[in-house]
Amino acid sequence: MLNKKENIQIISSEQDSLREYFLKIFRNRFLIQTFSKRDLKIKYAQMWLGLGWTIGSPLISVAIYTLFFGYFLHLNTFKYPYLLYILSGLIAWNIFSQLYTNISSSLLSNRDIITKMAFPKIIIPLSKVLNVLIENVFLFVFFIVAFALFYVPLSWKIIVFPFALLGLILTGFSIGLLLAALSIKKRDVSLAAPNLINMSVWVTPVFFPVSIIPQAFQNYIYINPVAAYLDIFRWSFGLIDDINHFSAIGILLSCVIFLTSFLLFKKSEDFIVEYI
Repeated sequence: MLNKKENIQIISSEQDSLREYFLKIFRNRFLIQTFSKRDLKIKYAQMWLGLGWTIGSPLISVAIYTLFFGYFLHLNTFKYPYLLYILSGLIAWNIFSQLYTNISSSLLSNRDIITKMAFPKIIIPLSKVLNVLIENVFLFVFFIVAFALFYVPLSWKIIVFPFALLGLILTGFSIGLLLAALSIKKRDVSLAAPNLINMSVWVTPVFFPVSIIPQAFQNYIYINPVAAYLDIFRWSFGLIDDINHFSAIGILLSCVIFLTSFLLFKKSEDFIVEYI
């Protein structure tokens, strides 16, 4: 008599509980790495410069922004070199914007896999998180090297940096997930997404100091979760002295967006295959 247990996946039309949903994600976690490797191979296989473009592109951007905002517009009002301000802003913005862009279109661009395989569809957006972190490693290393060369002292505040990083990931993932779920039924959402990200960079202090904004409106910019986490990022490395108290609202808002987008996406799993 054979008592071997078989790993059988039961597909049901009933809505999974949160516990069952997380268990399904855990059982299919290997797909996160699989999809991530596939996307990276496809991306760099079609480039002449390959990985060199990933290294060179952000450095070119840093040079342009530093010259334009720091020297031509004279926006450098900080106690440390403007290069560090630009680098920290670009790292934070890249993580958020790349997650937002990649995840918001991830379901439509993977419709063939979604219609042929049974797995939690949130696996696809999760694989984008891994890709974005890998692609921004070099820029972060360059930031650390520049940080050391300018002899900026570190303090206990550095322990807060992982919280800022997690917050940026959470915000980009959440908004991207929300748009991905909405785009299943409303395809014009995916068309509007790039325009929204292009506009939002100008309400986030990525390249400019908040001091250039009229005093009456300075606090309100931190209701933007990306601005709030960017402020914490810079504070953790000692680039700014204080965190604006309005950042607490931005952090709370990011948590609300995450819960809303996750629950909406979980609910939409039932009809993704039908509408995609």
